[in-house]
Amino acid sequence: MQVAIHNKVKVYNLTSGKSLPEWLEERKRNKKLAGGEHRIELIHDLEFPHFARCIFRTQNGTHLFAAGDYPPRLKCFDVNELSLKYSFNADMPILGGVSLSSDFRKFALRGEGRQITIHHSAAIVDRIRVPHTQRCLAYHPQTAELLSSGTTHEIFRFNLETGSFVESYKTTSDDGVNCVESFAGSGLILTAGMNGCVEAWDSRSASCAGVLRVTGNGAASGLTTSAEITTVATDNRNGLLFSCGTDKGNVLLYDIRSGRPLIQKDHMNGLPIVKTYFFQGKSTTTGESTHILTADTRSVKVWNKHSGANFTTIETPADIYDFTVLRAQHNMVAPYECDDSGVITICCDTPRVQVHFIPQLGVAPRWAAFLDTITEELEEKEQNVVYEDYTFIAKTEMDALGIKAEDLADGKVRPAMHGCFIENSLYRELKAVLDPGAFDRHVMASKQKKLEERWGNRISKFKRVDKEAEAAKKQDAIALASSDPRFAGKLSQDAAFAVDALNPEYKKLLQKIDERREKVAQRKQRYENDMFTIVPDDHLEHDGQSGGVLDEDSHGGEAADVTKVARSELGRGVAAHHREAMAAKRASATHQQQGDRNVTFFEARKGANFVATDKQIHEMRKRDRNSKLSLEERLKKMNRK
Repeated sequence: MQVAIHNKVKVYNLTSGKSLPEWLEERKRNKKLAGGEHRIELIHDLEFPHFARCIFRTQNGTHLFAAGDYPPRLKCFDVNELSLKYSFNADMPILGGVSLSSDFRKFALRGEGRQITIHHSAAIVDRIRVPHTQRCLAYHPQTAELLSSGTTHEIFRFNLETGSFVESYKTTSDDGVNCVESFAGSGLILTAGMNGCVEAWDSRSASCAGVLRVTGNGAASGLTTSAEITTVATDNRNGLLFSCGTDKGNVLLYDIRSGRPLIQKDHMNGLPIVKTYFFQGKSTTTGESTHILTADTRSVKVWNKHSGANFTTIETPADIYDFTVLRAQHNMVAPYECDDSGVITICCDTPRVQVHFIPQLGVAPRWAAFLDTITEELEEKEQNVVYEDYTFIAKTEMDALGIKAEDLADGKVRPAMHGCFIENSLYRELKAVLDPGAFDRHVMASKQKKLEERWGNRISKFKRVDKEAEAAKKQDAIALASSDPRFAGKLSQDAAFAVDALNPEYKKLLQKIDERREKVAQRKQRYENDMFTIVPDDHLEHDGQSGGVLDEDSHGGEAADVTKVARSELGRGVAAHHREAMAAKRASATHQQQGDRNVTFFEARKGANFVATDKQIHEMRKRDRNSKLSLEERLKKMNRK
């Protein structure tokens, strides 16, 4: 899954696969893309053989319609099931469509040319042929009419109740009308003309309610250059705001009560605006309904409709035809109002419909609640590579690997900027030839790292502590505290930070520390008494008389035997502790008596267990103490419990 960050807002591309260069052969690209890794198929089979042309949803948000080529085909998806409900091939290229009912059963499709088909599920109920080439199709729910705009100045009205055409709206745009839209609450109809004007029509009287000059001479917006109005959209929650886009890449936000634009937004690329949409619902970041989505042929921009500040941008791999925002949940009761989610589906010139998820714009849909949990888990780490199967190397590294100019003609090495792109397999081979031991060093380093992690997490009874490292850490902590401006110059000068040895609390603390150390020493002594016994001196003298004076060689041999037995019987940790104790005793004896050496031998008691845990040793000592008690003492102890 690819994650794009624009303006500190993460946009998750749920349909992106591997990032492959455009200059790669089509056969190789299809082979590499066949794996399907790193992408999520949110809705199954949401793709077409060549490209997707339009997409729209039902009023209650339970179903999604998408049309594409080739052959011309319409697909209906049930979002609750995340799969296809039905599909059929059409006898005309489908350029747009509208939902006529709250569910998937009734809808109308606009074909290429003059044809409109009205459907009930997958069956065609009626075919309508309008007198002009169509550019937009809209549904007016107050009068149950289909509104068709096209290359003429008229907007043809087809009444679905009577099944006949009624008097059309005659606009002032002689070259045609690009878009038509209506307010859901008031029923006011807005048209986007090629003459740079937005006209408002009253559906009750079939008369023009007003004309607004957006571009051209005399425009209040300041856009004196003549431009077409390509799209218009209404804010159904507010009922007063509408937006319109031009073919020059400008978007203007108006209040229907004013002739001056509230905000003028420029996409800064000169591409025509394809669609504008008011986000219905509260944003997860601001908690208010403040965003508007505008799309040109290259990208979809999300910005604040109050301040005009950019929120984020969604870039697509091909030209955009249409987009829609999925509902967060379903409302089965009229007027079917519900908040939008953060999932945006975009139809562009690619076989797969692009699905993007913006968590900071809206929550995940209820039927896809898993998106909130897996987006962070599947987020790709930031890498310094442009393509997944290719690595970019600079000119200096090319010279080190021995890549020459004639080698760049092959498909595995492609020149780019101040270096080249090289296939990962070839790059690894050249690195192995240049430094044969690099891979072995990498393997050894990874093994050592895993071993350190394994032993670092292990709980050991005889874990050794590096005293020098601990002391260095303490010194670093003191130096860090001294460098803090809050404590600089106070630790050594201010009396408040000095230790008061006469304070009774300090004396109590020292007393507790001494008591704990004494208890530890007593416990250690009891453990040694239970595990070992001291060999008496007369036994040593008897061995000396029978065996003679011990020379250095025999003494060294016995010491070696003792060390060997300690390692095998007592364990490595106990043997080390025993050697340290014996070395300390020998050093003290050397200082007291020069030339005389007093050696104390310890013998392991019978039945001593050196591999038992602390809990097992505690239970063994408890049983030993209970076995030494008399019957009367045992009964008293049981009564106390």
